[in-house]
Order: sequence, then structure tokens, then C-alpha cells
Amino acid sequence: MKLKCNTLVLNEAIMTAGKVAVSGAFSQVTGGVMIEAKDSGVVKLTCNNLETSIEYEFTAEVKEKGLCVVPARLFGDIVKNFTAEETTIEVEGKWSEGAVAKIVCGKGKFDISMLNPEEFPPVPKAIAENEVSINAETFKGLVKGTAFSTAITDTRAMLTGCLIEMEKDRVRMVGLDGFRMGLRDAKTKEKVKDKMSVVIPAKSLNEFCKIVGDFDGDIKMGLSDKHATFTVGDMVYKTKRINGEYIDYKITMTEPVGETTEFDVDTKELIRAIERAAVVVVNDQMKKSIKMEIKDGGIKFTCESVVGKSEEFLAVENMKGAGLVIGFNHRFILDAAKNIPVEKVHVRMETKLTPCVLTATEKATDGTDFFYTIFPVRT
Repeated sequence: MKLKCNTLVLNEAIMTAGKVAVSGAFSQVTGGVMIEAKDSGVVKLTCNNLETSIEYEFTAEVKEKGLCVVPARLFGDIVKNFTAEETTIEVEGKWSEGAVAKIVCGKGKFDISMLNPEEFPPVPKAIAENEVSINAETFKGLVKGTAFSTAITDTRAMLTGCLIEMEKDRVRMVGLDGFRMGLRDAKTKEKVKDKMSVVIPAKSLNEFCKIVGDFDGDIKMGLSDKHATFTVGDMVYKTKRINGEYIDYKITMTEPVGETTEFDVDTKELIRAIERAAVVVVNDQMKKSIKMEIKDGGIKFTCESVVGKSEEFLAVENMKGAGLVIGFNHRFILDAAKNIPVEKVHVRMETKLTPCVLTATEKATDGTDFFYTIFPVRT
């Protein structure tokens, strides 16, 4: 294999693909990057950690086709320090024969020991049953507004993922952990062929959004029976699905049967008030971390712990209902409020034992609609 390519393009490729390269306990090859040069003048860099994979293609001057696998981190560290315009990569012989990858850029020359290409995990050839395009900013809003409410531990693997439902020209993403739920809706660029729902690890979705960064174009999202595929420009990101039956989240979206207490409140002011009141909370696991007394056009927050007691008052708007006293884990309210994409949020409560519902008072700037529920704790 022998190729010559632009150094900046090569650096972008390895910096992107290398984000999923992780050396495992059983094989160092998952920490490698496969460099494949094709006769067509296309070079593909691939990293695969068995859960997620990235394929990144770019054009180059391919003098001899072939492939090799080298440690991704080492390769990236070498390339990012190159200053010359072009880089040459050459491999003579086979890995089994002790061949090395020769990398030359300007006056810099490196010989890298290769990894066994036969041990490199193949990237699944996932054929998408449904494929749609969605604005990158909107997609990141879907993930940001739901992944925070998924479970952290894998005792119930299904709850560590986000449910993605696609129907017609709408996509819905849901995350829940049994104590709260984050739901976002958005519109796709085109209609899907068939209605479909899959569960994708929240960790993978967050990782993909970090890789996408400030990209503001369209993301092509495809769903198959075992994987989800996300394409951005020259990069293809694939992740495994979580198989199983997702919780019926729509139970928490039923209309109230009794009298409700409702009001509108400034999102930032709500965050500040809870943060001030929760200063005395020394343990996030406290079941009765914050009490809210809602009456007379405002909320009185009360927090008490072994270190002290706090009180905070916040005025609200458009209050309806008789009011009530209710308790919440303050972290759950903060997580939801910090992921609300509007200046004012509408809050609805029915009883001290039923979930609190947060919805928008205006259209969100990221193109999504949201519906959050948080279950109370006993006061």
C-alpha cells in the first residue's frame, strides 16, 4: 500500500475516527485504526470498539491499493504534529512478516509497528430500513433534551438508552429512568417509509453529538434491525441498538383527572432559585431534597439537611388552581430546567403523588417540542 494525501485532511480524519478507538482487555486491535487505500483514489479510515464505529473517507493519490491497521492514538499524535502540506503512507509486505507502516511528512519519518488486520472487528453492513435527514442543531436538541434523563447503571439496560420513534415526517426521542422522563419531538426533512421505533444507547448519542460539534448542516439518520447509522459529510457513525421492550412512556402523558395547579415561570429564575435553596443539600441521594409550597402567585422552596436549612421564594405568572405542597429531588428539576430551550416554562401539578409536567410556553429555537415529567418524593 502506498498513498499521498493532504496532511490537514488526514489529521481531520484520524482525529474524528479515533474518538471511538479503545483498546480492550481481550484485543488491542479495537484501539487501532484501519487505513484502506482503494484504486478509486479514496482512502477510508475505520475505528471500531464493538459498540460504535466510525468510517471516514477522503480522496488521495493512491499509488498502490492495500490496507493496514496501526494504533489509532499513536497515529493521531504523529499526524497532528506534522506541518508539511502532504503526507505519504507506505506499507511493504505483510503484518505477519514483520512489516511496518512508513509515514513521511516533510523531514519527519516514522516507522509504526502494525496490528493484526485479521483481528480487526468488521464494521457491520447495516442496511437502513428507514432513512431520513434532520438538521444537526435539531438533532442535538433531541439528544440534549432526553439523554440526561436516562439511567446511568446498566441493571436495566433498556433504560440506559433513548427511544427513537419515527413516523411520517416526525421523529420523537424519549429518555427515562423510572423517576423522570424527557421527551422531544421534531420534524424531519422527508417522510419515512414505515413507522419504526428503536432504542439507542444514550452514551453513543452523546458521543456522536460531541463529534459533530458545531456542524450546522443535515444529519442523515438510518435505522436497521441491529444498528443505527448517522452520516455527516464524509463520516459514517454506527452504533448498536438495545434490544427489548421499552417502557410504555405514554402512561405519564395522560390528561389529569382532577384539579390541577398550573403556572408559568422564567426558566433561568427557576434554576437560580433551586440552586440557591439546594446549597444546604450535602447528598444528592437525599430523598426529600427540596420542598415546594405553591400558593399566592409564587413558590416557597425549603431545603433542610444536617448542615442547615434554607428558604427561597420565586414569583410565578398565570397561576391557576388551589396550590399544593410537594417534594422533589432537586437534581431532577435542575436537570430538566437546564435542558429547556425556552425562556419560560409551563408547569402543571395535580397531587403531591403524581408527576409534575413541564411544557413549553413558546416555540423552541432548536426546532423541537418538549414534554418533561418528574415524579415527586414524600415530604
